[in-house]
Amino acid sequence: IRIIDALNEVDNNYAISTHQLAEAMNRAGSTASTFGVEMEELAGHTTAIGSVTQESGERIGTALRTIYSRITTIDGSKEVLEDLGIAMYEMGASGPEIRDVSDILADLAGQWNTLSDEQRQNIGVTIAGRARLTQLTYELSHTEMCA
Repeated sequence: IRIIDALNEVDNNYAISTHQLAEAMNRAGSTASTFGVEMEELAGHTTAIGSVTQESGERIGTALRTIYSRITTIDGSKEVLEDLGIAMYEMGASGPEIRDVSDILADLAGQWNTLSDEQRQNIGVTIAGRARLTQLTYELSHTEMCA
């Protein structure tokens, strides 16, 4: 019921359908969970992308799955984020632990609109790859939907 209520609420308030949301969540859900992205955050990220691009939920889910996995695993991401003062690790009980991707994305979104076009493009290509640059850009530019 909680999931249905969340999907309906988003569908009623933003230009995205429950079908798009369900497809995206089906496609990216397990990856999102693995990288510390909660269901509501996944719905917010999907909405931020889908309400602007009107892409299929399958395409949005594939993009998010790619972004979630690349942000902490691709060479260069750590350096790009650290250059912005965004930590990829935090101290856990047993030493440094990777931060949840949703927290990293939130920190990046907080700085996104202050960066130059060149910086955004370079960071976006490093983190999301060329094929998912557009979706990352919309996700970070429309972060108020992710709250």
